[in-house]
Amino acid sequence: MRVTYHQFWLLDTGRRPQPSIRVLNGLIGTGSGVAVIYTGIHTGVVALSVQARDRAPGPDDLTGWDEVVDVSLAAPAGHLRPAALMSQTDPLPDLTAAGPGDYRVRVHARGRDRNVDGVDEEPAEEYHIVVWPQAPEPERIHRSGDGYGASVRRSVAAAPPVRERPVDPRQAMIDEVLRRAQERHRTGNDR
Repeated sequence: MRVTYHQFWLLDTGRRPQPSIRVLNGLIGTGSGVAVIYTGIHTGVVALSVQARDRAPGPDDLTGWDEVVDVSLAAPAGHLRPAALMSQTDPLPDLTAAGPGDYRVRVHARGRDRNVDGVDEEPAEEYHIVVWPQAPEPERIHRSGDGYGASVRRSVAAAPPVRERPVDPRQAMIDEVLRRAQERHRTGNDR
C-alpha cells in the first residue's frame, strides 16, 4: 500500500479523505464511511493484508503485533476499500461483505518505529485489517506498544479540541439573500 503524509485510508464508495479526523488511539480514526490509518513512515510503501469476515476474529489474532485497535465504522454505500491518498487505483478487495451498514474494523500494526518520518520503498511496516458487520461500540485498544503510537496519542491529547467557527449572523443573512437571488434568477422570477 502506498503511504503519503503518514497515512492511508479506508474509503466507502463516494467518500473522500477528511483532514479533520482525529486519531485518539494512535493508530486509526474514523468518520462516516471513512477511516485513516497512521503509519510511522512519512512516504513510501507498507505491507498490507486485509480480510472481510462475517463475525469478529478471536483473541488469538493479537499475537506478534505492536498495536491492535478495534473501531466502529458506518459504510453507507457498502463498498469499503483500502485507498492511498495520492493513488487512483488500489487492487485490494471490498471489505464490506454484508453490504451497506455498520461494521467493526480491527487494525494490526508492527514496525512503525523502524523509520519514523522516513521514506521506505521496500515495506518495513506491516498492517493487517479485519472488517466484519457489527453494531457500533466504543473503540477498544487491544495493544499499544510502539513509540510512534505513543507519540501520536500524546500529541492529540495536547492539541486543543477542533472547534467549529461560530456563525456570524450578518454573514448568514448575506448568504441567504444571495441564495434567494440565485434561486429567483434560476427560475426566471428575478423581478
